[in-house]
Amino acid sequence: MNRSPFPKTSALLACALCLVLSACGWQLRGVNPHSTSTALPSELHVLAREPNSAMARTLRRILTSKNIHPTSTAALTLELDDVRLEKRPLSVSETGVTAQYQLVLTVRYHYSQGAASAQPLRSAVQEVSSWRTYDFDPKIIVAKNQEEQALREEMREELAWRMLDAVPELSRAEVTAD
Repeated sequence: MNRSPFPKTSALLACALCLVLSACGWQLRGVNPHSTSTALPSELHVLAREPNSAMARTLRRILTSKNIHPTSTAALTLELDDVRLEKRPLSVSETGVTAQYQLVLTVRYHYSQGAASAQPLRSAVQEVSSWRTYDFDPKIIVAKNQEEQALREEMREELAWRMLDAVPELSRAEVTAD
């Protein structure tokens, strides 16, 4: 009996392809990488130096989308200590014009427990950063400005989710112990 080696070869090729794609960090667009494995609190107070800053607005929008009520009477407070956005030139063209920029958004924050709590809690200050690079072309400045704004919003959302990922640990251990 002469069997064809193709079924084994194609199965091996499919496994190798899956391994290569998973090893390089590739993932489908639209998959929500920000889903938390544990439940978020039902209420959270967001306290920022600039309450109408883009970062505070993004945080409140995400909280609302997850049915978390942003209220000042919540048992847990997320305090935004510092939000910094840096725009650095990465490369310059032969004419001396910046050809590529890097955006770096850094947020320093901590969690604290409400004043009404019997056991006040203040977590250590944490810092999260996100960076993006983009090519700049002065001939299409309007489009490049729109791209920069979209990248900034994407970075704010990423950092908001990363800050919210720390909530379940605190809420389970200290906040719900009341």
